[in-house]
Amino acid sequence: MSLSKELRQGILPFRIVQSDEPLVARESLFSPTRWRRLRRELSRTAMKLPEVIDREQPAPGSGQAYWSSSFVIPLVLMLHGGGKKLEDMREIKAEMSLMVLLDIKDLPASSTMGDWLRRLGEHSRGLPGLGRVRKHGVDEVLKRHARTEYRLDVDATVIEAAKEAAQWTYKKEKGYRPLLGFLFEPSLIVADDFRDGNVPAQAGAVEFLELCQRMMPKGKRICRLIPGQRDEPLCCRPSACGGSP
Repeated sequence: MSLSKELRQGILPFRIVQSDEPLVARESLFSPTRWRRLRRELSRTAMKLPEVIDREQPAPGSGQAYWSSSFVIPLVLMLHGGGKKLEDMREIKAEMSLMVLLDIKDLPASSTMGDWLRRLGEHSRGLPGLGRVRKHGVDEVLKRHARTEYRLDVDATVIEAAKEAAQWTYKKEKGYRPLLGFLFEPSLIVADDFRDGNVPAQAGAVEFLELCQRMMPKGKRICRLIPGQRDEPLCCRPSACGGSP
């Protein structure tokens, strides 16, 4: 019997059998990150990101404590999957197949993650150390990129928050409004400025552009600014590359 005739008669061209293999509900987290191969490459021959995170952050207080990379990398994974609170880390930890795919042996508890984040904000090496990690990542990515001149897209994004210190945004909800600088060609964030929700996007525009330029490695530069298309576009000067900005 031909396949088309089988389909017309409702006969499916495959069999369904029972299996005790665990399913992966969040397989999409593995595809864009390819974490097992990526972590191995980053650790040995390329960016060495886990080592850089651990070097730039305070060392664990004991031999049993987690290193900083054990917090940073799962946090990135959780946020990439749409998580909004630390308790969402439990859903990733419950995905045993995903843990195997990503070659993650263990995840810190959400309370442990919260304690680490608070220490990070209080320690003199915390946020500045993460800034150096970003600079290292930007340098390594752009070093492997063929272009030498890039377009910059600057935009503010609203993060809704129920914190007491959160301010009202133009969307009539309380939260924060960080400013982000994206390199258009490699789709790479080079800098950010975490701001209260009531701070206009164009505030401190020149200072932020200078920050983005300082993040560029030697031999690479930002030559054009893509004008914003939201309610508060940033003003830009004529292109340094020739042609209109």
